[in-house]
Amino acid sequence: MLVSKLLLAVFAGVAACQQVTCDSVDCPSTSTSAPLPHPTHSYHCGGTNMTCGGVCGDGKIQRPYEQCDLGPELNGAPNSGCTANCTLAPVCGNGNVEPPEQCDLGAELNGHYNSGCSLSCTCTPICGDGKPEGAEQCDLGELNGQPSSGCSANCTLVPTSVCGDGKREHDEECDAGPDNGAYNSGCSSNCTVCGYCGDGIVDDTEQCDLGWKLNGAPGASCSANCTAVTSPCHGPKCGGGGGGGGQCETCNPSPPFNKCTITTSCIATPPLGLAADQQKYYCACRAGYRGSGLAPTDPRQFRLEFPGQEYRVFVAPGVECDELCSEPFPGPDSCREVPVKAGC
Repeated sequence: MLVSKLLLAVFAGVAACQQVTCDSVDCPSTSTSAPLPHPTHSYHCGGTNMTCGGVCGDGKIQRPYEQCDLGPELNGAPNSGCTANCTLAPVCGNGNVEPPEQCDLGAELNGHYNSGCSLSCTCTPICGDGKPEGAEQCDLGELNGQPSSGCSANCTLVPTSVCGDGKREHDEECDAGPDNGAYNSGCSSNCTVCGYCGDGIVDDTEQCDLGWKLNGAPGASCSANCTAVTSPCHGPKCGGGGGGGGQCETCNPSPPFNKCTITTSCIATPPLGLAADQQKYYCACRAGYRGSGLAPTDPRQFRLEFPGQEYRVFVAPGVECDELCSEPFPGPDSCREVPVKAGC
């Protein structure tokens, strides 16, 4: 009977030991712990070594042996925050720079253009910091995107021109090489177009400009250096090109005294090649146009029948020509509604 009771006590003790689980608080204080990743602590119970404690990957945080445990699928996954051995890992995007992160601006800024921090928390080049890095072709800081800097606002190279090399390139209006800025070169020292005597355009410093072919020609009203030539019919005494007697009843080709509007041109009419005091000039409309707001028979407009100009309408100085003729140019009947003036 005594032997039977002893055997029952032993079996009961072994059964009790085997029923101890890892979550049991009955593990004796003399237990020891094993190192991570499989933290355990063992004890001797009834002659059998038993273990209790957490197992990394079971999804349960067993302190103090595990710092985290998200289970086998998430432990060690990118940005899970928990490593495969149940220790805390850096989380890219939480705004805290944690090794081995190079940067972390938070989820909202990481990876944004020019933030300097990628989605994987590694440093990226910043266009505009003056340091060419990574895929940047250039970086001039505040000069990026400025004219002639050679570097765009997004740090890519921009072809540039060299003013003075004689080659008109990119943003240059002109480039006369060593003649830039010289008299009558037509090109300034900064490669922008400027007027010159002989270009046919009267600039601020010129009294006239009939173009390089006519300036200074015999009988011309403009000299080779773009100053007005005074003659019996080319000068102030002609009345500035307005109405009057003599050969100056129409217009004066010298720009300072010419009263033709911007829509007309002061041209010589046949016979051509006469002496300056005999040549006649009239304000001529553009081909296919006649005087604005005038009746076709208004004496302030007329046609002259000379070869090649039968369609041309001439007007008195000061009259604008912005009205289309009833029969447009070209065509044999262009502007025929305006009568021919005899004796001009």
